[in-house]
Amino acid sequence: MAEPDDASSALIAKLLQEDGGMLNPTYDGFGFDDFSSDEEEKRKRKRKRKGGRKSKPKTQKKSKPRPKKENDSGQTNKDGKPKEGKAYTPRKWTEEEETRFIEALGLYGRNWKMCAEHMQTRDAKSFRSHAQKYFIKLYRNNKPLPDKVKESGEGYTLSGKPLDPNSGAGRAYGALAPGDTGEYDPNSARATNDRLLAQARKDGSIDLSRQVLPGESRSANTKP
Repeated sequence: MAEPDDASSALIAKLLQEDGGMLNPTYDGFGFDDFSSDEEEKRKRKRKRKGGRKSKPKTQKKSKPRPKKENDSGQTNKDGKPKEGKAYTPRKWTEEEETRFIEALGLYGRNWKMCAEHMQTRDAKSFRSHAQKYFIKLYRNNKPLPDKVKESGEGYTLSGKPLDPNSGAGRAYGALAPGDTGEYDPNSARATNDRLLAQARKDGSIDLSRQVLPGESRSANTKP
């Protein structure tokens, strides 16, 4: 191959200079090895960085249980249970609430929803619970039920059926005063309740085997 003449060499040198002087005009050519060493070093550094950073397995943090707040409002959800996250704490009835309670029974009887709306500070479940205790207290003190309550049943229970003073609720809330046998007395305020109860006992509509009579233990009337 013929060597370039002086004119050709000058032209090449000029072109290389116009190219910004990035290449040496006396350089004879390019080889792959001139760049491979730098590229290889970059790759090695990248591999070292990737290999040196080991990702730690992610662990799910356990959330600490939040302390339950006391709920003294008596409010419940649709299932009749205290609202989630709040511990139910019974709240004592105030004198003003007791007054509105009696008013509600006189106006709406056993319509618990309307009674609760009249109260404004208690829901229907809380009102029913208080009414059950109140009816048993009236029975113990031999006092009549409110007239509006009697319209839906003359028994001293939430349903209007006769109250059995030896039932679980009757004994729990003291339906029988000391010395009271619970027998039917035609002259008492609770006469209708006792008459209906006596009739129920006679025809067997009340399972006496499940009742605990005064002075007896529960095991005495328990079926084997």
